[in-house]
Amino acid sequence: MNVARLSNGYIVTAKEYSPTKHGTQLFCIDRACQSPVIFVSGGKNTAHFKTTGKLKSKHTAQCGFLRPLTFHESIAKMTEYQKQLKEAKGKTTIRLNMSKIDPEYKPKKTPQKIESVKDVTRLLTSFEPDELAGIQVKVSDYKIPLTQMVLSSDEAHKSLWDGKLNNQIPYFVYGKISKVARREKVYYINLEQADNSLFTLIVFDKHFKYFTYTDEQLVNQDIIVYGFIRKNKVMAARSASEIVIKSNDYLDFITNTNEVLP
Repeated sequence: MNVARLSNGYIVTAKEYSPTKHGTQLFCIDRACQSPVIFVSGGKNTAHFKTTGKLKSKHTAQCGFLRPLTFHESIAKMTEYQKQLKEAKGKTTIRLNMSKIDPEYKPKKTPQKIESVKDVTRLLTSFEPDELAGIQVKVSDYKIPLTQMVLSSDEAHKSLWDGKLNNQIPYFVYGKISKVARREKVYYINLEQADNSLFTLIVFDKHFKYFTYTDEQLVNQDIIVYGFIRKNKVMAARSASEIVIKSNDYLDFITNTNEVLP
């Protein structure tokens, strides 16, 4: 754990924690848990908080720190913790440069940044949710909390039509593919939606050679996709949103193999 809650309710990071200043009463930040934790000192990048496993110092069954989380669990806990960490110090900034996934891009150099959708999937499934909650993504001239850049297709659609998205930046959208329709000049890949709205991934014919997934590989699969979200104003019967993608690399499959939280 990178953060803990003090007895007065404030959040402190392991990097800034001082027993003299903050006291020794520390608790898990997960509101479903709130178990006592201890501080483990170390170098700048190794100090952390943990439970002892004794008496009440054990994570509860619904705590986000009890075990590795699935992709969807990680998103939920990251969002929950981010609301608590807005004022905490020690935020991490990650640069976003997705140019390498564009088959038409000619790279100048290899930057040390997030450079693929798979990098984002690995990030979300490899780090604890309190660490994810403190991450900001630098894209162009903007710094955006990771929690605001990774959206479900329902959230992305609603935010777009409510005017809450930044149309200057791309987003990562996750959902389940319900249908694939292939036309001579374009592929339409529809995601399941909770209401009468429509969210579609678009692949144009000039990029067919870069997008080689079959219908069998796509339909009913949970995926995360990268791109600029825009309104489809041609649809008259219902509101529709879409992302144009150019290759297999704009999409990654989400595999949830961990036990689901009760």
